[in-house]
Amino acid sequence: MARPESLLKATAVLGASIGALILLLTGCSHRQITVAPLAATGNPTGTDSNPALETPIDQEHLMQSALANHLDRDPAVMEEIERARREILARAYERSVLPRTEVSESAILAYYRSHPTLFAHRRIYRTLTFNIAKEDLTRTLRDTLDHTASAMSVRQLLDHRSIAFEAVETTRAAEEIPENLLPQFAQAARGDVLIAAPPQGRRALLICVVDIKDSPVDLKHVDRQIRRYLTEDRNHEILAQTLHRARSVGNVSYAGSVGSGKLQAASFD
Repeated sequence: MARPESLLKATAVLGASIGALILLLTGCSHRQITVAPLAATGNPTGTDSNPALETPIDQEHLMQSALANHLDRDPAVMEEIERARREILARAYERSVLPRTEVSESAILAYYRSHPTLFAHRRIYRTLTFNIAKEDLTRTLRDTLDHTASAMSVRQLLDHRSIAFEAVETTRAAEEIPENLLPQFAQAARGDVLIAAPPQGRRALLICVVDIKDSPVDLKHVDRQIRRYLTEDRNHEILAQTLHRARSVGNVSYAGSVGSGKLQAASFD
């Protein structure tokens, strides 16, 4: 089962450029799930953005006027209607195949216990990351880094070898660490240097662990977030399987003129 990108709210500001590069170089992290209540969404003024369509009655009046002017025969309007119809029916079918049962308490507990680095043994890491050209990361430099014990030692080493770098200090919780690096962070101690240099990249990151703070999270504080994640993960798998079966027996193709947006589909029965 895939892990979420983020299980808790970020506790510190990340360096934008290096932070983005860390994710790019080290791969995808966890799906975001925050502990804090979600902020209200929608129009910030609290008013309808289109006062002409405030009630169904108003909409009905305008629709009748549109029909009287034959706007329903306009190709662009017909395409929008078909697109909306397709969307509504697809979502309705999705709802019909998804289970209505809640994720079990045992499944939530099992997930919590199987990810100790995100919960029971969660830690917050303060790091100083040196961004260097990948060609500068030689075997000799790697061997020397194995014997460094502080970020200052790494900086001095790079300066001594005339290696250009950018350095950014960040504070990140375990859930913000890329998944493929989290096991190394979980075993790291203050002063350790972690190296991220994927084969396909042109840059390398020397991540110096400056400080570590234990910050465990108990089950009662993340129960709702884990439940939501497991539900979404289960639904995603069910919909993926449903779509796979539909594709295997169905035949969907465009018909009509180019750009008409009209679709024809064979029955899935």
